[in-house]
Amino acid sequence: MTKIFAKTKWNDTKVDLIKGSQYKYEATGIWIDWYIVCNADGFHPFLNSLADLLFGRNHKRQPSAKWFQLVGAINQNDNKSHAVELGTQGTFTASESGRLWVYANDVHSAYWNNCGYVELQITPI
Repeated sequence: MTKIFAKTKWNDTKVDLIKGSQYKYEATGIWIDWYIVCNADGFHPFLNSLADLLFGRNHKRQPSAKWFQLVGAINQNDNKSHAVELGTQGTFTASESGRLWVYANDVHSAYWNNCGYVELQITPI
């Protein structure tokens, strides 16, 4: 398991993915955005919609993911079309080969008020 800190913009999972391979993941624990406590699935749907209205959906690093959802990027590629939207558990297929880096989906300039971490386990299927 790797600790993924909410305050860190790029967390190294130390997992090298192979293009086309499938992976299973599980993230446990909680992290906090200002005073909002959540798990790796991000904000509760009501709070997520409210935050989208107040702060603008497109200000998040990955606009299609929820606020504070666990999101990954291969080789720290912040290209939104190559993001891996994770959460607490599930599977994904690597779109390219390389190191998986992850983060709490937030505004680039707002990581200073984040705290806590989730523990992430990734295994090939």
